[in-house]
Amino acid sequence: MIIAAGEGYAAVVEILINAKANVHSPNNAGRTALHVAASYGHLEVVALLLEAGARANARDALGETPLHVAANPTIVDELLKARANLAIRNYGGRTALFAAVERDDANVVRSMVHAGADVNLLDRYWETSALRYSAYKGSVGVVAALLESETLGGTEIQSALVIVLNPMLAQTRGRREVRKLLEQASNDRWEKLEMIDSNFKLRCQERDMKRFFRLKLFVCLVVGIVLIAIIYDVVTYVMRRGPRVVALSMAMGIKNASVFLWGLCIKAIYQMLRQIVIQSIERVVNKITWEVVWEADGIGDMDYIPLPIGISGNSCILLS
Repeated sequence: MIIAAGEGYAAVVEILINAKANVHSPNNAGRTALHVAASYGHLEVVALLLEAGARANARDALGETPLHVAANPTIVDELLKARANLAIRNYGGRTALFAAVERDDANVVRSMVHAGADVNLLDRYWETSALRYSAYKGSVGVVAALLESETLGGTEIQSALVIVLNPMLAQTRGRREVRKLLEQASNDRWEKLEMIDSNFKLRCQERDMKRFFRLKLFVCLVVGIVLIAIIYDVVTYVMRRGPRVVALSMAMGIKNASVFLWGLCIKAIYQMLRQIVIQSIERVVNKITWEVVWEADGIGDMDYIPLPIGISGNSCILLS
């Protein structure tokens, strides 16, 4: 069956399945018929084997599953329909995604990325991520496929940029194209971060406006109640004591009120000055934190690379 699966003889495989042949039987390398059919890209044979009960997560002698050797995206999709696990590592600590990256198979990488493969996992053999490894190799297609991931961290893009910008760390093939892709992705995440921060500011403003309106309404109600009580007390006091005593009491009240108002003014001026100082400090911190100027020797002029962190007011947003 393994030979028929490798040659793509779907009719022979179907006959063997109907004859109760063992679809789990491995060869000397520990690979099953499903491994072999997936590695050669025989979709019809893969579908027959999976329908016959072949294990989509079967391991060979190296610990690799059929996903590790899948030859094209259609095979990957078929295996994923059978609940193949993208997170399984071989005995060398390599996932199926990293195996496709190492083969420089951009189509398979893109298919796994869209299926939800974790692009931030480190390979245990190379001790690096898929993006950094593909950037080092100068694999333009693989880098473009990895950048389509929604979960790719901003720090990963920055690390890959460091590799590409250093001619001692990156291979020359495709390095310029990879650099452009990474810079564009970095700028896109920068714009996304700014949009998130802008939306956060709008939500904070709306929340503050609602709170201020409720506070204003509460203050008006309290003041109204207090005024009614004061008017009632004044009328009662005038009726009991007479106008002369009332005039002296009003003079003392005006004096105390003026002292209180002066205190409020001083407090308001203090709060205003404090807010101006805080905003000035925030502007300086934001200017320092939001961008770093990189000067790449021998690569080009000044490269502006945004950091994956933004600070605005009481908000701190980390893109990772």
